Amino acid sequence: MRGWPEKISDDELEVVRNAGVVLLQRDLPDSFNIQVAKDVKKVGVPVILDVGGMDTPIPNELLDSIDILSPNETELSRLTGMPTETFEQISQAVAKCHNLGVKQVIVKLGSKGSALFIEG
Repeated sequence: MRGWPEKISDDELEVVRNAGVVLLQRDLPDSFNIQVAKDVKKVGVPVILDVGGMDTPIPNELLDSIDILSPNETELSRLTGMPTETFEQISQAVAKCHNLGVKQVIVKLGSKGSALFIEG
């Protein structure tokens, strides 16, 4: 987590502003991800957050700035504090993510594929 700039330059952000979609990962500092997500959201670039990486709570400021949250089953359990052994349990844990303001969740299910959950 060391060596990342505190603030990303406008020239550097211009690259991601022109992207079709931005994938952020928790291997990067939350402050970096927040800055990128907020900036590209202003210009309509969809943002996906891969939950893998840091095992810390995701700041609300980051959750508010993404379009899709993408955890695997274990990460979803860790994030919500709920079991994710069955599809029903996964659905309930995703509902908790929706309550946190995340509209779309793609849960990676390993050899079983993945599942997209859209709020509503």
